[in-house]
Amino acid sequence: EISIIFSKSGNITFLEVNDNGVGMDQEIIDKFYSKVGSSYYSSRDFLELKSSLKSTFIPTSRFGIGILSCFMISDSIEVETKRIYEAHSSSNPLTISIVGQESIFYIKNGSRKNPGTSTKLLLRQNNPWAHADDVKIINFIKETIPFPPFNIHINSNDSQFTHGIQNPSDIEFDVPNEAHWQEDKKFKH
Repeated sequence: EISIIFSKSGNITFLEVNDNGVGMDQEIIDKFYSKVGSSYYSSRDFLELKSSLKSTFIPTSRFGIGILSCFMISDSIEVETKRIYEAHSSSNPLTISIVGQESIFYIKNGSRKNPGTSTKLLLRQNNPWAHADDVKIINFIKETIPFPPFNIHINSNDSQFTHGIQNPSDIEFDVPNEAHWQEDKKFKH
C-alpha cells in the first residue's frame, strides 16, 4: 500500500509518500538509488529476492530517474527506509537527506520499524499545488493513477480518501446519450 500526505503550514508545503515495499539498504542506495538510469527492479538482486519471497509483485519503476523528478518541485528530500531481505529478515533502518539535485547523500541510522520507504519533500514556494484545495489534490492523484494495482491512501490537510483497486464492472463511464454502439458479440453496453 501507499499513503500520500499533502500538508500546508503557513507558506510551507510538504508532500510525503510512504510505502510498505522492499525498502533499501546501503548497498541499494549506492548501486541504484543514487545513480541516474540505474533501476533496482531490473537487477539480479531484485529478481532473486522476488523469487525467494515467491512474490508476484510487478514494479512500476523502470528507468531509474524517480529521485530526479523530486527536484522539479523540491530542493530537499528526506528519506526513511528499511530493506527486507527475506520473509523474517530486514536491514537496519536508514535516514537519507539530500539537499539539491547535485548534492551529497547524507546517510545515518534511522528509526523506521517496518520495511518500506518514506520520502518527504519540502515543496518550493512556487510549487504547482501551493493554492490547491483538498479536492483538487485528491482528483489530481486519481487522474494521474486511474487504476492503481494497490490501495493509495491520500491525506490532504482536512481530507482523507482511499483510492483503490476497482472492479471493471464498477467503473462508471461518462458516455453521451447520443452515443450509439454497433452491435457485436465482443462488446456489451
